[in-house]
Amino acid sequence: MSPPPDPIPNLTPRPRHQVSLTVTLTVSIGLLVLVAVGSVLWIGLSTTRRNTLDLLNVQSTMLVGEIESAIRNHLNPVFEQATFIADLVATGALDPADGERLSAVMLGTLAAAPQIMATVYWDPDLQKLIAFRDPGTGTGTLTGNDSQDPAVAAMIARVTAASGPQWGAPAFSRDAGETFVNLIAPLRRGDEFLGTLGTVVGMRELSFLMAEISLRLEATAFILYGDDQVLAHHHLTSANDELSETAPTVPLSRIGDLTLQRLAERKPIPGFANAAAAGVEVSAIESGGQTQIVFTKLIDGYSDRNWLIGAYLPLQQVNAELLRLRDAALAGLATLILAIVAAIGLARIIARPIRRVAAGANRVAALQLNDVQPIPGSYIREINEQASAFNAMLTGLRWFETYVPRRLVARLMASHGNETASDERDLTVMFTDIVGFTSLSETMSAGAIKELLNEHFTCLGAAIEAESGTIDKYIGDALMAFWGAPDHLPAHAAHACRAAQAIAAALAADNRHRRAQGKPPVRIRIGIHTGPAVVGNIGAPGRMNYTIVGDTVNTAQRLEGLGKRLPPDQSDTTILISQATASALDDNFSPVPIGEFELAGKREPLAVLQLST
Repeated sequence: MSPPPDPIPNLTPRPRHQVSLTVTLTVSIGLLVLVAVGSVLWIGLSTTRRNTLDLLNVQSTMLVGEIESAIRNHLNPVFEQATFIADLVATGALDPADGERLSAVMLGTLAAAPQIMATVYWDPDLQKLIAFRDPGTGTGTLTGNDSQDPAVAAMIARVTAASGPQWGAPAFSRDAGETFVNLIAPLRRGDEFLGTLGTVVGMRELSFLMAEISLRLEATAFILYGDDQVLAHHHLTSANDELSETAPTVPLSRIGDLTLQRLAERKPIPGFANAAAAGVEVSAIESGGQTQIVFTKLIDGYSDRNWLIGAYLPLQQVNAELLRLRDAALAGLATLILAIVAAIGLARIIARPIRRVAAGANRVAALQLNDVQPIPGSYIREINEQASAFNAMLTGLRWFETYVPRRLVARLMASHGNETASDERDLTVMFTDIVGFTSLSETMSAGAIKELLNEHFTCLGAAIEAESGTIDKYIGDALMAFWGAPDHLPAHAAHACRAAQAIAAALAADNRHRRAQGKPPVRIRIGIHTGPAVVGNIGAPGRMNYTIVGDTVNTAQRLEGLGKRLPPDQSDTTILISQATASALDDNFSPVPIGEFELAGKREPLAVLQLST
């Protein structure tokens, strides 16, 4: 009997070798995780700090910007009114010697700009005419003589050499009980000096604006005259015993604001380069045991000195935002660590272009085509094909948007196309036309005509769309628009009339620039009529147009054409409306009846009214 064979040797590694490898892998992976976590933590905290500083830069700029906007919105209309009167005098449309007409224009400035306390005209001999606002009696006028007042003579002598309106230093009015600044403008016609116009603006209203901003932004807003005199503050919304003819502003030391009293001790805070680029200084002040963050900016143009505007708020309000951002970053970091090991590389490659396409598609769905950027190519074939298809679609839609009104498409999309069926409803229709365009175009090149019409229709389109109107078509130099479709718009007649008045205001402003450049002004006629019309998709199956048809459209066009038969006036815009439109307006409009007229295609005369511009 043969002996049994030798047993096969066990070649399996010993357990201690496996344990050693596991420990090695665990340590290696642990080190990798620690390195990854540490790197992500450092990046996250750095990013959080950078994002927080960027956010605070934006917030500080926005906060000071809101204060600056409130000031400019309050005072710029005053400058515009003074410039308007100076332009009337310069063009001969207003003769200062005509006291009755001058009084009416000056009282008109008080109605147009409620912030104006009074308007004063001095003739070359310092005889004055004052249009004033009285809280008890409304507005009124009076006359006087300042020929013996050296202060007035010196002021007018200084302004006489100026090329335009100039703001003066703050002064105190004992009668009004408040500080004011004045805007002085020389009145000339050619080289002839015809007098001086002064416009008085009270500062208490600016203090009310600062109080409102302080409440809304949970900060204390202020305006300083120079570096140490308070011009507007919530403490100045009522009468203040510190104000007088010799002291029209309150020193920082007497305003009763502990933080402002220490304003000169503020220390700039680093990290606000973006805010500094916008002219905003971010500083810190220690006041009452607390740190206050102060945002300031110098602005000029409203006095003989720069104004220092700004606001301050406790550091705790800023710290709370920093803590929230830190907590959010840490929570996100904990989630990020779990996902970063397995998917970060591939996810970035695939997800980034997909997110771009999704974001672009959302903007396309909202018809925000100008905000959509082309999608870059990708090394992944399917994603690259997707990007190419998206970019081709975007190019086509941008061409499509040129010929189809975006607002109309948005409304039809919102209604899922249910409002495109033709039906009859009450609408208000507007026609506009440029007066004498044929003669005007004969003196212009094709490029200049195109530029003029594009600018003109851009101006009209903005006013119409702001009042929820729909532009139907452009007919040479004419435009047709309507209100009440596709949306059922209440008070569509009022919307149309407001749009017409907005067009008139914009055209008047544009014509001032054209006249200043030596260009002829553009004058237009507008016709508005309200009545029933058929609205919907009208046309052949392959070429539809969302439009309106009916006698209402014809009547509106005839009203526009009627302007040719009326005597010319001084206005750049003639707005004629029908009695049907006038009957649908509220008391905010005051159309003037001009008679009954026979229009082509109408069997009976039509009552026509003219809308003021």
